[in-house]
Amino acid sequence: QNKDIELGEKKPYFLLSNQQELDIFSKSTDDALILYTSGTTGKPKGVVHTVTTLRAQMDAMLSAWRLTKNDTVLNVLPLHHVHGMINCVMSPLYAGGTVVMMNKFDAEQTWNHLLNDRNPSVNVFSAVPTIYIKLMEHIKNSSNKDVKKLCSDHIRLFLSGSSALPESIFQKWHELTGFEIVEQFGSSETGRVLSNKLEGNKLAGN
Repeated sequence: QNKDIELGEKKPYFLLSNQQELDIFSKSTDDALILYTSGTTGKPKGVVHTVTTLRAQMDAMLSAWRLTKNDTVLNVLPLHHVHGMINCVMSPLYAGGTVVMMNKFDAEQTWNHLLNDRNPSVNVFSAVPTIYIKLMEHIKNSSNKDVKKLCSDHIRLFLSGSSALPESIFQKWHELTGFEIVEQFGSSETGRVLSNKLEGNKLAGN
């Protein structure tokens, strides 16, 4: 179910929702999705995911991150990689939740979603380390001094993946927002296979 599909200066995002908790994935083992590797060790390769492997990945993420129909995920990532497509879009929809899809990454618009209790209220955000750096650079020049208070009002979870999260960024984000970023690891072939724990102190880079 698509809502508010209106891309432009006034509303540079749209919503995807599966709040009826429809089973949008059949029980078949058919091929369902092709994602291309980044070509780190050679030419990019097409990775074929079946319905079965997608369900396994999403079931694991729902369990690890406790995604439910009450979650609204803000996605600023491209959809041609596992992180954006499966983690930020398919998994929350699979859980019956909502995804706020931004037209493109914009630091100011991202902070507007994270700090304002708009409808729907974003409570989960996942990004790459570079985006966290850009967000911190932007907020330094902002007059908003209540970042920690506003985040604590409705944010549940910050996640990072796709590349290693430097310890300095982990610490600075914690100081700014009061949240420790949950780091995740995986690949185009496997999806996410490891994640830092939700509760308790977290180790940056682990």
